Amino acid sequence: MTNYFSAMDDVGRQLTNAQDAGGTVKVIESWTAANNNYATAMDAFANRHPQVTQGTLPPKLVDIFSRFKERNQKYASLPGGLNELIDRFDSDPQVTAAEVKFRVSLEYFRN
Repeated sequence: MTNYFSAMDDVGRQLTNAQDAGGTVKVIESWTAANNNYATAMDAFANRHPQVTQGTLPPKLVDIFSRFKERNQKYASLPGGLNELIDRFDSDPQVTAAEVKFRVSLEYFRN
């Protein structure tokens, strides 16, 4: 999870600095990679600890997942900033292509 937070910190910095379509693509690609890497790690974790997928967290993980949810609130403003960039540069085909991959990564991340 530490890698995810580090990646999202990078996304936040990139988002702040993005001024054009190329910067927007960079933000989207970074966020997409963060989503995919997190989801892949969680899939592997669930395979090693099937009780997690059955709704039961081992006691030592309850605190970790609680901290994850808490820390994730730090990134609550990022979607709005990304949507603003996408709206500004949506006529660029690279932005559109990156956005499609991003949406797929969101589904993978959520499931």
